[in-house]
Amino acid sequence: MFRRLLSLLLVLALVGGGGYYLYERLLGLREQEMAPVYATAAVRRGNIRVVVEGFGQLHPTFYSYIESPTEGRVESLLIEQGQTIEAGQLIARLSNDKIGYELQEAELTLERLRLELSELLNVPVSEVTRVDPSRGAQIRAPIDGRITDLRVESGSTLAEGSHVARIVDDSRVILVAELLHGEVTGVVRGQLVTLRFPQFDSAIEGTVREITENPIPKDTHFVYRVTIEAPNPGLLRPGMQTKITMHPPTGPVPVAREQTIDRFWQETFVYSPAQGTVATVHVKELGRVKAGEVLVTLGGDATRRYIQKKQLDIRELELSIAQKQDIREKLTVYSQISGTVAWVNARVGQFVRPGEPFAHVFDNRRMNLNIRVDEIDVVHLKDGQQAQITVEALPGRTFPAKVIRVDMWGHTEGGFAQYGVFLQVDETEVLKPGMTANVSIFIDEKQDVLLVPMESVFERDGKACVEILTPSGPRLVEVEIGLINDRVAEIISGLEEGQQVITGSSADRLDRPDANDPRSSPGIPTPMPIKDPR
Repeated sequence: MFRRLLSLLLVLALVGGGGYYLYERLLGLREQEMAPVYATAAVRRGNIRVVVEGFGQLHPTFYSYIESPTEGRVESLLIEQGQTIEAGQLIARLSNDKIGYELQEAELTLERLRLELSELLNVPVSEVTRVDPSRGAQIRAPIDGRITDLRVESGSTLAEGSHVARIVDDSRVILVAELLHGEVTGVVRGQLVTLRFPQFDSAIEGTVREITENPIPKDTHFVYRVTIEAPNPGLLRPGMQTKITMHPPTGPVPVAREQTIDRFWQETFVYSPAQGTVATVHVKELGRVKAGEVLVTLGGDATRRYIQKKQLDIRELELSIAQKQDIREKLTVYSQISGTVAWVNARVGQFVRPGEPFAHVFDNRRMNLNIRVDEIDVVHLKDGQQAQITVEALPGRTFPAKVIRVDMWGHTEGGFAQYGVFLQVDETEVLKPGMTANVSIFIDEKQDVLLVPMESVFERDGKACVEILTPSGPRLVEVEIGLINDRVAEIISGLEEGQQVITGSSADRLDRPDANDPRSSPGIPTPMPIKDPR
């Protein structure tokens, strides 16, 4: 009985002692949980560097799509993919016979138009497009001779091509004699011929100009045709009959049959080269004129318009010739830039058309790229800032770059404004277009300044603040902020080296003097927005 009671008391004692011990432990743990545990960092001296980062694809700054300037066949191709070439280097030759023919035809037409207008205006060929069209036009005699069949008078209207007059040079006559073999034996060019006319007592001496080599049939026999030229004393006319005597070296040979004068030495019909009204007729019927002498003067609006049109035709043809000459010159194709041949899309013998690309050259000594930065970072950027890039293909190497342009207008993406930044990259010979480049744009840096972690800084009532941990607990301190990057902030005033700033707590709560301030509610302190350190 006693042993059973002693055992029960011992069990009660153990249970009571264990319960008290457990209560004390639980109470101690609860009190420990109620006291926040703070994460801190020391205010330290160090260096701070501010950069804006981004990425984009590299593109050549200078590139050239080489296109065919005209249709033609590739005669020779002097480049290949991957080849390095220089500006002005010959890269291809094309052939196009059509351009050569068209150019020659146009040049001949231009020469004819200039000559016609030069004669019409009586000015040098080089001046025809600079003459005032209102000065009128002149119709001139093309040869020396006598005016016959004059068909114009003052005030009459002429169309282009209208008959004006006929001019004959009757100072000489031409007859084609038909001689038998015996009559022509020994006769050569230049020999004298005597012509006798029944109307005159005296004879006229002529000269043999042409002799047919082979006889031609005439009635029942064969004859040779001999062209004879003779001076006209003034009364000879085509159709007149004459007796002739040939004078070969063997002696005179009279020709049995009479011969007939065929024509005068020269004759021509004069036609109006332009439209217009006859202002003045300067000659009379049967009057003699010299080559170049003015026959008729044309005037009026019709003549003025005619001259203007001819001048425009000449200018239009000059432009066409210049274009064809340019095309002909471009049949030898040169590179516009120095660089590397990216691809060649032509082959020898291929027919290419105008504007058809057959090669692409890019300059890999300088490239550019575009990156996107958000509205927080863009305030730090301006034209001319230095930067550097890296590419994964060449680890450990950096390439210098420079900001060329910063967009003034952003575009919203995912609720945040994004701005384009255009950079130029130098020393890119080892890089290739299309590579992805990581960009770092230098903003500012300072040496040996006070620094705190970025997460320790927050804003309160529009002022920058941190909390420092003191033996009596956290204390709010206003600070002046300098440079800020994504890790640390520069402290210009408000803190001393070695002080402990609070970066967080186990309760995720910092005591605030004003418990009603929403910024004192549980949560991470509001970080300072990045401001332009300049």
